[in-house]
Amino acid sequence: MKTVTVSRVRGYLLLFSHMRAYTSLLGHIVGSHPEVSGYSEMHLRLRSHRELHQLALQVARRSRKNYQDRFVFDKLLHNHLDTRRKILQRGDVHPLVMVRRPQETLASILRLKARFIDELSVAEHYYVERLQRLREVVRWCGGECLFIEGEALIRQTDRVLALMTDYLQLSSPLDSHYETFQHTGKRRLGDSSGNIFAGKILQSSERSHDSAVVEEQQMGRSIDAYHEFLEFISREVAADKTVFA
Repeated sequence: MKTVTVSRVRGYLLLFSHMRAYTSLLGHIVGSHPEVSGYSEMHLRLRSHRELHQLALQVARRSRKNYQDRFVFDKLLHNHLDTRRKILQRGDVHPLVMVRRPQETLASILRLKARFIDELSVAEHYYVERLQRLREVVRWCGGECLFIEGEALIRQTDRVLALMTDYLQLSSPLDSHYETFQHTGKRRLGDSSGNIFAGKILQSSERSHDSAVVEEQQMGRSIDAYHEFLEFISREVAADKTVFA
């Protein structure tokens, strides 16, 4: 059921994902567009009309871009920051789900000690539990979302950005070049590695890679959860709303 937007907000682009999935990169691309306000993680629960309005206000303060007549962007990467079903079913909320393959994800989490995680078992528990929650997100929005594999943002950049431009009905296309902002590179607000300062999507050969290595035999639960998740997405989300790497 369609609902009235909050204080002239054009809509909400909510990115549901996990840590180290290229979410900061995508946030910077989206946040550089003149019709979008926001680029980083706000660490807010979204359970009511009032909390959506609070999100718009905080995004405007951090991004220094008015939210009125723009899409408000936020990313949600942790299970304790719940978003209610009624929010996902709003007509002005546009969910986007993105996951990255487990081997690279877990290695990146361990290298950066994201959320102070420095043990593989803890990183794997976070990843598996997060994919379970992302299934709920897809179900709650009735499959009316976009799904993008994180690697596709690097390997199929034009296709991903064209799909997102169409999804939001932006008047000009999203671009692979982006601005850097006041909080770019700061810990707990997104990617703190050097890649994010490039101002453009770097190809795999141009990116600095994680020195940590996780062998496949060490992460069987994560690999199983990842493939099961992709099978679930292929059933629940329309093919023209998905980009697999």
